[in-house]
Amino acid sequence: MEPHRWAAFALALAPALALMPLAAAVSGRRWRDEFLWTAAGLGAASAILGALLAWPGTILAKAMADPARAALANAFFGAGLAEEAAKLAIVLGAALRHYEADRPGDPFTVAVAVALGFAGFENLFYVIEAEKWHATAVVRALTAVPMHGLQGCLMGALLLAGRRAEALLWPMLLHAAYDWPLMAAESMPADRAAWTGLWLGVMLVAGGTGFAATRAALRLVGGPPAAPRALRRGGLALTILALLMGPGLAALTTLAGPPDWTAIFSAISAAVLPATLGLILWTLPQRQMAQAAPADRLAS
Repeated sequence: MEPHRWAAFALALAPALALMPLAAAVSGRRWRDEFLWTAAGLGAASAILGALLAWPGTILAKAMADPARAALANAFFGAGLAEEAAKLAIVLGAALRHYEADRPGDPFTVAVAVALGFAGFENLFYVIEAEKWHATAVVRALTAVPMHGLQGCLMGALLLAGRRAEALLWPMLLHAAYDWPLMAAESMPADRAAWTGLWLGVMLVAGGTGFAATRAALRLVGGPPAAPRALRRGGLALTILALLMGPGLAALTTLAGPPDWTAIFSAISAAVLPATLGLILWTLPQRQMAQAAPADRLAS
């Protein structure tokens, strides 16, 4: 493999790997636990199942003449339903059957780990095959991969609440809502700014939903385990960086001439999900290392 392909390979997997501590946070597991990475590996396998389930939706979309409806059908059946059904099938049928799946927060942990495994595997194909793989890797690290993670948060919270049907329904709808404006903008470039504005709205809803779902999951397991200080500081740094990056990039797009609303909406959208994930990590309670028992210090 050529050197730049190795770099693309690393950049494709890095965002999903970086978010794995989020999967471990609710159940108080360490990110190095074999249980966590088994779930992520199963999530990668679910991407193959999702691709197979997507075929009918893709065929249906191609048969439609109206581009907006075709994009909606593809987003709903070819992406949302197919991919979220594949993830949920793996979560319930395999990952939660692991012999170590015995903690109250494990349904959430498994759902997020499976989602990130799916995202990492899917990202490989997008990044490695892209001509401008540097740009593709950065954009997807800020949007698609965090979106999969937040969908996993929503699925996990609903599983903790015992609402299995909704654990498919709501992540599926959120996934379809994310993909529809992107697919429609690609097929209708004249209306790209309007579709990108809608996409920004979806990102804001997704961020709020993911944050609320994570807080609900923490309440359902009887209170969140204390998080390492470094994890919380990293979350704060990510939140600040994202909040500065979005408006900053949007402002830069206006320097070259009249406002390009597609670029402005895209720049702000790219900051929403990283800021949300950073906020989730930052608001976890801090572990007081001075008061921890020796065993707890080793576990951190």
